[in-house]
Amino acid sequence: MEDNFNTRDVVIIEPTYPHSMMMHINKLVNGNKNVLKDKDVFLLKYTSTYSDANNELRLLNLAYDKNIVAAFFECDKREQWRKRVLIEKSLRLLVSCVAEKYAVMIIESIMFAFDWQFRIEIDRRWNPAEEDKALFHEKTSIERSTQNDIIGQIQIIENNNQLQLSEFAEEPSASRRRRPAAIDGIDEGQDSGVQDYGYTGEAGRRRERPQRKKADAAESTPVKSESVKEPEEDIETIFDLSKEKMEEAKFYNKMNLKSRRVLKKAFQGNAASQCETGDYYAEKESDHLDYKEAAKWYSLSARKGYERASFELGKLYDQNPPEIAGAKDKAVKIYTEMAEKGLPTAQCILGMKYWFGDGVEVDYKKAAGWLKKAAAQKHDAAIRNLGDLYAAISDSENAYRWYKIGAAAGDDYCRKKMRSL
Repeated sequence: MEDNFNTRDVVIIEPTYPHSMMMHINKLVNGNKNVLKDKDVFLLKYTSTYSDANNELRLLNLAYDKNIVAAFFECDKREQWRKRVLIEKSLRLLVSCVAEKYAVMIIESIMFAFDWQFRIEIDRRWNPAEEDKALFHEKTSIERSTQNDIIGQIQIIENNNQLQLSEFAEEPSASRRRRPAAIDGIDEGQDSGVQDYGYTGEAGRRRERPQRKKADAAESTPVKSESVKEPEEDIETIFDLSKEKMEEAKFYNKMNLKSRRVLKKAFQGNAASQCETGDYYAEKESDHLDYKEAAKWYSLSARKGYERASFELGKLYDQNPPEIAGAKDKAVKIYTEMAEKGLPTAQCILGMKYWFGDGVEVDYKKAAGWLKKAAAQKHDAAIRNLGDLYAAISDSENAYRWYKIGAAAGDDYCRKKMRSL
């Protein structure tokens, strides 16, 4: 039976992708969402801290004017379904004023500040331009390669496979709820990172935060990170960043005025603009697609600690473009470094790679280990994938346990899978 994941045109809302506004608000809020209550004080603080983030300031002002921030406070203690209704209403209100990608950015940033860590899909009933669509959580496909030579595609965000890995499954038992042998020595009863179904304990209370160093400032002070150092060459020798060389940039003659302005700031050393220039060269089905050029700009931005550039560089390498040698290895290196820094999205992706042997040797112990680290931070996709991992090896007891954790957090996919066991 064919998968029907793409039959609905939806917008995904999930406060996991570290776009600049989310990181800026996170730094200013610093665990105390009440600082958002006073509009004038907060916007003044935002202006003084991020003097170049004028677009973000306008978006925040819009959120206040539309009473969205106030509605979040009012709904904060209420049931999750009410929060979901509020998010859907807020999105529909915002897309009538700004591009869809900005509307999603606003909502996810406020969700992150309020620690509303869940995922929602909203049917798109409007027609945004392709460049205005919010694609932060676009499903990432990775090659599926197992010891059984099963070839296909798995969607990290919402995989629905029932892969039978007989060499890791226990002999059939009388009770489907009996716990089979652990995966490669993993004792599922220990160190799961999520206690029972209430996400209690210190690990369960942690939010998805790309480390509390300096917050990632989109246009002023990026997060300082040592994580990404690709390509190996001295990046400053790859580009002559002098003004005179700007007009010699590849496809400069195809850039519109906005792209040229971004390029100018990129040449001036702005990390966010360097990342956005990478986006320009990485745009699929365009006449200015150039993976090598995109990788260079992403690398330049990532070396300055700009976290989104690190994610984009990993995604680019994960596509394994033939013009970049060893791209898969580079993707694994980037995701590993981000995962070790505590980023749950990277931990989830890395776990899936070890499960299916995408750029690494299949290792179910490492797969489950990384997925559990992400699940400990309430990463919905990691919880879903843990359920799928145990279901794949016929461990119904632990599959049921993880699906129940996801269902308790409001995940419809986990609810369906739990009922099917």
